[in-house]
Amino acid sequence: MAWKLNEKLRVIAVLQRLHQNGQKLEMELRVKHPEEDADRVWEANQRLALEIDSLLGRAMDDWGMAASTAQRQLEGATESFKSAVADIKKKMNVVRKIIDASRYLDDAVKVARKVLDALA
Repeated sequence: MAWKLNEKLRVIAVLQRLHQNGQKLEMELRVKHPEEDADRVWEANQRLALEIDSLLGRAMDDWGMAASTAQRQLEGATESFKSAVADIKKKMNVVRKIIDASRYLDDAVKVARKVLDALA
């Protein structure tokens, strides 16, 4: 099963907290214990940091691929949206022209009524 980006980021976050805890332990050991104990923790924490960096890089690569795909899809959706808006504007212009034509016909009816009233 492929890991989703958000799952990868959650794992990385846990590893980062563990790394931070390792740094705290190293500081405590440097104060309270022999230097070599702190050095061992520092070395292990450095290895963990390298793994975290590697995982972050891979997650960013995955995100970059996903972002690239999303960008293409968004560009397509944007073009479709623009096209739909243009069609709507054309239809609105047609509707406006129909409304204008109806108004002109109504004006003609008013004139015709005045003429008829004048003849009566």
